[in-house]
Amino acid sequence: LGGLCAATGVCVMHYVGMQAMIFKGHIVWSAGIIAASVIIALIAATAAFWIMFRLLALFPNYELLRVGSAIIMSLAVNGMHYTGMKAAKFVYDEDKTITVPKSNLISQSLALEVSILV
Repeated sequence: LGGLCAATGVCVMHYVGMQAMIFKGHIVWSAGIIAASVIIALIAATAAFWIMFRLLALFPNYELLRVGSAIIMSLAVNGMHYTGMKAAKFVYDEDKTITVPKSNLISQSLALEVSILV
């Protein structure tokens, strides 16, 4: 269940962020590569949690298992991201007009404020 939740969070964050991009064109998606990115996230995140919570319980003195778990989780995130980027084909459209909503300016200042607080 943990791997599913982590993979879902990573995938949703990635694809919502991709859809939020404002540019002079549109994105054409490859469904097969999207599916591959989701599978990569699911398998790697599940493996990372399995190592952390199952294997480490059997071998508590092997700190390298923690490192291995972290590396595999980073592979889940990065593997999903780069595979997901491969699924996107950016198509330029010179006729498309770009309008930035005023709410976007508010979210940029909010991002700055959160960054300063962190």
